[in-house]
Amino acid sequence: AITNWLDTRVPTRLTKAQFQADPRQAGSLSVARNQQRIDRRTIVGAIYERELTPNTVLTMEVDYDVKDINQYFFQIFDNVNTNIKHYTDLRHHGRIFGMPLQSYLGFFVNNMEQEGNTFQNLGDGQGTRGTLAANNRGTIRNIGGRFREELTFLPNWTLAAGLGFEQSIVSIQTINYDNGGAVDTRADATRTFYNWAPEMSLTWRPEEGFRHWVRGSTGYGIPTFGNLTRNPLTGLPGSNFDLKPQKNVNVEIGTESRLHKTFTVQLAGFWTFFRDEIITQNVFDQSTTASTNADSSEYRGVEVAADWRPLPGWRFSGAYTHIDARYINFTDRYLVNGIATDVIQDGKKVPNVPRDILNMKAAYDHFETGWGGWVETNYSNSYFLNNGNTVGIPSFWVVNLNLHKTFQFKNDWVRFATLYFEIDNLADKTYAASGQVVSDATPDASKQLFFAGYGRAFYGGVTLGLF
Repeated sequence: AITNWLDTRVPTRLTKAQFQADPRQAGSLSVARNQQRIDRRTIVGAIYERELTPNTVLTMEVDYDVKDINQYFFQIFDNVNTNIKHYTDLRHHGRIFGMPLQSYLGFFVNNMEQEGNTFQNLGDGQGTRGTLAANNRGTIRNIGGRFREELTFLPNWTLAAGLGFEQSIVSIQTINYDNGGAVDTRADATRTFYNWAPEMSLTWRPEEGFRHWVRGSTGYGIPTFGNLTRNPLTGLPGSNFDLKPQKNVNVEIGTESRLHKTFTVQLAGFWTFFRDEIITQNVFDQSTTASTNADSSEYRGVEVAADWRPLPGWRFSGAYTHIDARYINFTDRYLVNGIATDVIQDGKKVPNVPRDILNMKAAYDHFETGWGGWVETNYSNSYFLNNGNTVGIPSFWVVNLNLHKTFQFKNDWVRFATLYFEIDNLADKTYAASGQVVSDATPDASKQLFFAGYGRAFYGGVTLGLF
């Protein structure tokens, strides 16, 4: 079981000028609308596992997941989601024609209900709910299965293949209200999506510590309630029931090599082809979001990682990712002076996709005493936040520190306890941690873009190892 409660002010949707003047303000005017998030989530679950035979294991899991989301921006959004999820899978280790074979067969079903309300924000500095703008109620039911086989057909070669299937039924009813609170429009829809996700990979392990692979896979994503219940042009409460699910095909080639008993490196390259990628943009005039499909887009990149442990207790690690994401065929549509206008965005970079991410970490643990600590640095390069590629998020570099002490226990209930103290953003840098895609219907100077990052922050706590 786990419960999480987030209660925070949100310095968000700042223009570049506003961010440079005051990165902590809550909107176009400082704390004018009391922007914040009060999000609660509780998950309760149980797992049953049984060894049916020496080579076959049955696992069953059921979870109850509740999210209570309250977000105060230019409009106030209240949503309650209850989700019941069940998984059953079988894992078998056997042989076929004398060759090792690992088999997996799984089945899942889940049902999520949502009830949501959107209110006007009175802008009184207290986050007071005004007129009801819209409410919706809906369900998402998913049922599916997956199987995967891994065959070691030669001593150092493994061929893997799998196939997943999912049927999703999305049912939703929406009621939209005018500024006076009277019913304006009603809309409802039931959509059924069928998605298949095959994958295949080939792995070669020439010797211990070395692994080389090539993999092809597919993926998909269905529209969310938020995508379907907003007008695709204005972002106002409405319907967007023609939105398509997104699908992608992925190709990956990689290598992992232990060049020395203390030093390991990993290098991977990938190319992902999207069809009907769901793009969600903020519409400034209404301060809401609208979603559309990009016919085709591509993501290409490389990932590099290294791990060096020169002496007992010492570890130096790092990882770098570069991504080039571009639209191949995409005609954007937004309102210009109230008129729907088509704009070709072919060749433009897909917004809100970080181009370069670098993480480096140096850690030391003194196992005899349980004391340890680490220093970590994270870098993110700048990237665009609009389809027209005219404005974006600035790069940033932050440093974090950690000190911890681990206590070992010899009993059946608590195995260890780790006390820790951490400082994030040691230099108290001003930076935008993330952003949101903004429609090009908005002039660049007025684009509300940023979610400000934390300033210097101090954390302390304890981690328990149970059973």
